[in-house]
Amino acid sequence: MQADLSLDASSLRAKYEQLLEQGNTNPQDTSALLAQLRDLILKHGIPEEPSGQLGRANSTSCTLRGRIWKVLLGVQRLDAEYYIALVKAGKAHVHQKIRNDTFRTLRSDKTFSSIVTEAELIRVLNAFANSQPPPPGSRPSSVLVTNTPSAPSPISPPSGGSGNSGAASTPGAAAQNGGSLPQRPPTDLGLPNADRFRISYVQGMNVLLAPLLYVMPELDAFYCFSRLILTCLPAYVQPTLDGVHAGMSLVDKILQRVDPQLHQTLTKTVETQLFAMPPVMTLSACTPPLHEVLQLWDFLLAFGVHCNIPCVVAQLILVRDKLLSNEKTRRSLSRQFPDLDARAIITLAVVLLRDLPDDWYDGLVRHPFAPPSDSR
Repeated sequence: MQADLSLDASSLRAKYEQLLEQGNTNPQDTSALLAQLRDLILKHGIPEEPSGQLGRANSTSCTLRGRIWKVLLGVQRLDAEYYIALVKAGKAHVHQKIRNDTFRTLRSDKTFSSIVTEAELIRVLNAFANSQPPPPGSRPSSVLVTNTPSAPSPISPPSGGSGNSGAASTPGAAAQNGGSLPQRPPTDLGLPNADRFRISYVQGMNVLLAPLLYVMPELDAFYCFSRLILTCLPAYVQPTLDGVHAGMSLVDKILQRVDPQLHQTLTKTVETQLFAMPPVMTLSACTPPLHEVLQLWDFLLAFGVHCNIPCVVAQLILVRDKLLSNEKTRRSLSRQFPDLDARAIITLAVVLLRDLPDDWYDGLVRHPFAPPSDSR
């Protein structure tokens, strides 16, 4: 989603800087800060860096986007000593699984590989795995995030939020570009508890980490990744991928509801789970180009990762004519989705969200973090 031309990049950046400074000055008033950030993101997007880059300039710099994402995810404190201790704990019990995935993370994107190294991906993913209680029979790590008083708790809700990184928020009146959503009744979102989920490394987590490392330093990315996984979508990283399967089911249901002809034609050629799993599992981060992924994630982190589901549906509808007329195009979905167009996708996704029945919307919000027994 390109920045709205009604504000030039310099003025827009200054507005974000002003809001972030206000947040630093008045950390208790986070609800107003989040509301203003969400409004700006939906109306104008986030501008690129003054250098013209989208990614971080070096291993210690954090982009404006990275700083905004930290606020949206509720990451306020960083403990470098704790992260170093996790890294020094060595290879996690899932190290080989991690190595099997990291070398191919966004490997077709030269810009990504010029900024993010495989070593960074490996360190953060191993550190995260070391921070979690090990599975039965595994060697326990001497350092656990839940047992470290100085470490920010990844289970506590983001400041000013209700536990799911904007999951209860809707684009609402801010939707100047593509319609507004009706105000929904408050939902008891709850929070994932460690004893309700078994969290370790699963395929796709390397891709979820990639955008974070692209826009912020390794330490910041570790804490944001921990928040994203443990608070926003723990059901996605279960050994059985319960949340991912729930998300694919929602893609199928919503597409069938809004475009029965496209659903029928598409699913006769390729099963929903074959084409929907990659974009659902990775919050669409597996679909190029990366600069469009970043803009889509601005929206997802602002309004809730559950919004990725209507974004996946929107992407299908945007190439509707090609899918209906060409069987080869339909079959190719199982290998690669069409390139992202974040602005068009978000505009249509907002409309789809607005038109969902309340019970469907409630199930959509819950699915990334609700155990199967809690889903509706």
